[in-house]
Amino acid sequence: EISPKGRELQIGLLLGIGYLTIIPTIVMVILLMFVPVPDPLIWGQEGPYNILAGVAQLIGGAGVAVGMYFISKPLFQKLFKDFKVSTFTSALKFALIAYACVVCANMVDLTLFGPTMENANQQAVESLMMDSPVVGVLMAVVLAPVIEELIFRYYVFKGLEKRNIYLAYAVSSLGFVAIHLIASIGTPFFLQDL
Repeated sequence: EISPKGRELQIGLLLGIGYLTIIPTIVMVILLMFVPVPDPLIWGQEGPYNILAGVAQLIGGAGVAVGMYFISKPLFQKLFKDFKVSTFTSALKFALIAYACVVCANMVDLTLFGPTMENANQQAVESLMMDSPVVGVLMAVVLAPVIEELIFRYYVFKGLEKRNIYLAYAVSSLGFVAIHLIASIGTPFFLQDL
């Protein structure tokens, strides 16, 4: 298997951390200079600001994905070389079965425990999907999962795996959880989301 080493690992992690923190913010600030929105100081508002934030995530994420491609070319070449349509269709079938299982589990949970509040991350994704389905799907279904997999499975997990497999599992899992709690920080629902 291919593992990131040296400079590839360092740059990949920097790009991943940038994607999760500052890169979309920089793109958003630039976009706000050219695109008028009702009140850019109100984060998370519905409508134009939310769509613009999604576009900023897409632009920043696309830049990060391109950067990751160029620094990790051997990984992508192997993925493209080993790609088989039959494997993809099998994976798609598995994903649909998994989705059906999640729906069933949610129905059982709802029946047994009643409705619960959605976490802030889920609310943000759903809000973006309602405001702009195209931007929402590109962001939440295409770009974010690809970049998250590269960050947490390739750069973090594979980067730590040879040193300590348990540390690799712990750091990649906790990092993945942490990025999905970012939207809850500072809200009264942080502990519930946690």
